[in-house]
Amino acid sequence: MTLFLALLQAISFASDLPITDSGNAVVGLVQAQPFQLIEPYEYQWAAHRPEVVEGLVIVLRVEPDFAVPRQVKMPVLYAGNTPVELVGSTETGCVVALVPKQEMLAKKPIFFGTTKLPEEVDAERGTEEMATALARGIAPRPASEWREALKTGGSTLNPYNYDQLHQYAMGLLESCDQ
Repeated sequence: MTLFLALLQAISFASDLPITDSGNAVVGLVQAQPFQLIEPYEYQWAAHRPEVVEGLVIVLRVEPDFAVPRQVKMPVLYAGNTPVELVGSTETGCVVALVPKQEMLAKKPIFFGTTKLPEEVDAERGTEEMATALARGIAPRPASEWREALKTGGSTLNPYNYDQLHQYAMGLLESCDQ
């Protein structure tokens, strides 16, 4: 109920956030693979720094302009109301990212929000960003796309810790455009 009320409040402010995604920045969800860590890690890509034990490694196709790495603030990639950790990207628009576990993620949009540092995003801001995306017509990825991405991803990955998870994700990036 609290999330619902926060979402309603955020919708009222939706026009105030200058999100950068007009609805076509994320072209497709290519792969989604669940992971379950043995040793949890502190998630640095959100203000509240949750402990992560499980989530998804995702591979996305995005508009190439959104995949260009920058040394300054850039549009934050969200899965629902959570900033995702960008592992890396290619010039052709392939993005590999880590998403902490979320309930019903397949029913939430994946989008680029405002230009900000992800570690500055708290729960309220994440909810506002998602409400803005939804108000602008950015919809969740189609169920058929999720099914195919999970099929491509395969069984649950069980790395020991963050370092092993990140190394695996970097390997996906290296084979992204092949």
